[in-house]
Amino acid sequence: MKTRTVFLLFTLTIATLAADFDLDYAVFRGDESNDIVEVYLMIPRNLFQFVPDDEGFRSNALVRVAFTSDDSVRQMKEWSFTDWTDDLQKISASQKIPDIVTLTVPKGNYRIIAIVIDLNTKKSFRQETDVDVRDFASNKLEMSDIQLSGQVSPTKDQNKFSKYFNYDIIPNASNVYGEHNAKVWAFCEIYNLKTGEGQQDVYQVQYAITDINGGIVQLNDWINKKKLGTSAVEIKGVDITDIHSGLYQFQITVRDENANEEIVGSKRFYIAKNDQDKFTAQSIKEVNLSSLSESELDALFDPLKYFANDKERRMFRKSNVDGKRTI
Repeated sequence: MKTRTVFLLFTLTIATLAADFDLDYAVFRGDESNDIVEVYLMIPRNLFQFVPDDEGFRSNALVRVAFTSDDSVRQMKEWSFTDWTDDLQKISASQKIPDIVTLTVPKGNYRIIAIVIDLNTKKSFRQETDVDVRDFASNKLEMSDIQLSGQVSPTKDQNKFSKYFNYDIIPNASNVYGEHNAKVWAFCEIYNLKTGEGQQDVYQVQYAITDINGGIVQLNDWINKKKLGTSAVEIKGVDITDIHSGLYQFQITVRDENANEEIVGSKRFYIAKNDQDKFTAQSIKEVNLSSLSESELDALFDPLKYFANDKERRMFRKSNVDGKRTI
């Protein structure tokens, strides 16, 4: 009997020819020695060659994700998947296949290397990024990394996208949003809330969208939430319909007033609409590029790979830090 992998397709409003695939991650608290790292991929469906199949056409892919340090592989997982279609005309550049893999990783600094291989053509694609698998404190308010998503829905059937409160959170590794996905969802975990005698039974949370310099674009009121223990989960969707194209931060602030503690976390994302050329240029002008390191420049302009041509992308990759500021 033939089995099929069912894909959730994520559609962007912009062409994705400029990027082979997208890579992102989030770090969550584990135990004293290890953290939990979720690695997110967003793979264009047209990246692979489809070959004739009994029921139409299929592509076959292998994915390998490795954590490396000191030129050695410390953790690795790999898996394969098959995609089907009955009509090649249905495959478009805007269709992306989201994927996720979870690893338990000892605390430390690593390089994540993700490789996607088209098993029909043997062609491979590679993305890399640095990650700090940090040591979460045990005696003060802490927050995990923030995972961004374009789709959150209740589920009865557990799968790799399911969180423990029975919701599927589909990661958007590109962190790019637009007209067709005009709601940005954020998910994170909160640790070390104070409970017990003499402590308040609620904590406060506030959500905001800021520009790249921290200016408030959209701000929610403070919300009181009941403490169900020393840890909590935060999930919030924000409508971006009225926000023009540009670089933004999704900011989450958590306050434990009785303990006199507050923590702020943020995650960068990009809005790409029909006004993107005008407002992208405006957003870039507002950033103090001279203060940014090369790695910060790479992270800041990563979403612009969708709009650059081949020559511009090659120039950016080969340039030193001063050249990247100029480009």
